[in-house]
Amino acid sequence: MAFHSASRPVLSSLPSLSSRARYYPLLHLHSPISSSLFSTLNAQSQHEYVKFNPNQSSSLDEPSVLHQLSVLLPIPHQISPPKQFGPTYSNKKVESVRAVDGFLMPDQKLRGVFLQKLKGIAVIEHALDDVGVDLSVDVVAQVVNRGCLGGEAMLVFFNWVIKKPNVAKHVHTYHIILKALGRRKFFNYMMQVLNDMRSRDIRLDLETVSIVMDSFVRAGHVSKAIQVFRNSAEFGWDCDTECLNVLLQCLCRRSHVVAANSFLNSVKGKVRFNGTTYNIVIGGWSKYGRVGEMERTLEAMVADGFSPDSATFSYILEGLGRADRIDDAVEIFESMKGKGCVPDTIHTMQ
Repeated sequence: MAFHSASRPVLSSLPSLSSRARYYPLLHLHSPISSSLFSTLNAQSQHEYVKFNPNQSSSLDEPSVLHQLSVLLPIPHQISPPKQFGPTYSNKKVESVRAVDGFLMPDQKLRGVFLQKLKGIAVIEHALDDVGVDLSVDVVAQVVNRGCLGGEAMLVFFNWVIKKPNVAKHVHTYHIILKALGRRKFFNYMMQVLNDMRSRDIRLDLETVSIVMDSFVRAGHVSKAIQVFRNSAEFGWDCDTECLNVLLQCLCRRSHVVAANSFLNSVKGKVRFNGTTYNIVIGGWSKYGRVGEMERTLEAMVADGFSPDSATFSYILEGLGRADRIDDAVEIFESMKGKGCVPDTIHTMQ
């Protein structure tokens, strides 16, 4: 080709290639086969018209050549990949995601379903089924206690769990979701679970009562905890001494001894008391060194026909110590030993 002419465009002679093709044979390897079969000229004429010199290739304007070719031969520069390769890429991507899932714990995989913001309970439950983890009570507890699931998501998850045959429909299983909902102050959903337990004829025990009441008290909703006690019949438990003691224990444990003492006085004569009832309130006062309140509660205890036991004296000793009345505490301790009543380590360490 006429590369030696510098004044003319590189490819200005391209349209006349067809008319002068015999003077510009294709470059080929110098072999006997190629020269004899595919060329109409002898080897001498080929070397006359085309002498390939690698050093001359650097003088070509390659972008300009490609541009001229693109004008003459309009071929798309970028060819989109065939559609049949789409599923292959998708499958590889899915396999990659599954490989990453292999590093996740079962509870993380289950919580990950709710991060997808799926719409509809049926869709969510189907996605949970596809996770393919071995459910257990421990896994259920990890899902609801870790992460940041909302109340509705926790309830949807638990309702899906309770349908599985390998998860026991036991009251202790329900305690897991009750604690998780109460801890995060999802009280409406917690009460929904209680109603669901009753509809399924699952008998609520004292631990259930304690979980519900303590959830309200811990959040500062003392009146709601007391209301639960008053409406205990609606939830399937008796408004008796044991239930009262649970409420008083929750109140005193959360530093609401004043409310506990007031409620104790308000239900006197309506609910039967026992020695534990008074001991709980005495223990609540002892944390603050309120010796006077402790003595009044002790007098009411004795007047009601209950004798102080080791738990009672342990609380009294604690209260005297917090009030910095060490001599009185030692004196009472010595008198207890003389009567054969020794404080136990269980109550003194509380």
